[in-house]
Amino acid sequence: METGADVPIPGCPTGAGLAIMLAGIPNDRVPDATVLDRIVGYERLAAWAAAGQARALAELTRRRTATDPNELPYAAEEVSLALSCSRMAAGAKVNLALDLAGRLPATLDAWEQGRICQSRARILSEATSRLSADDAAYVEDQLLEAAETLSPARLKVKGAALADSRDPVRSRTATPTPRKAGR
Repeated sequence: METGADVPIPGCPTGAGLAIMLAGIPNDRVPDATVLDRIVGYERLAAWAAAGQARALAELTRRRTATDPNELPYAAEEVSLALSCSRMAAGAKVNLALDLAGRLPATLDAWEQGRICQSRARILSEATSRLSADDAAYVEDQLLEAAETLSPARLKVKGAALADSRDPVRSRTATPTPRKAGR
């Protein structure tokens, strides 16, 4: 009987095959190191599913706004009802999906491949939000590989610095964040 010890979870591409592999063997049937591999595998799978949802959100919104851009709030409302979440949460999902699908496609690909998580995708989106498409692509290209290993906090700092270097006007007008006492 298969124990899961020989199942190469780290080398398995993120997607349906990984889902089948993870579902096929219970956690209590594998050695300790493989349990850790399974935890990472499930994280990659969650990223794949969330990025797939983002692609579907971008497509739904594209269709709803194809003839009238003013339909965007209604698309978010439709998502809110379908997901039983607030309009604000649905709007955030739609906005991130549109930004990644439109301006940061490599980030969306990395998220879908499980190389980055949703937090890192959002950080890259927020860091480039005020940049031109060309500058956003530059920042994405410079940070995407590092985003795979940097903590979200460090990625946010690097993203802000790189975005500011591409948009000097923004960096001069940005309001500094006050430091908390004792830090």
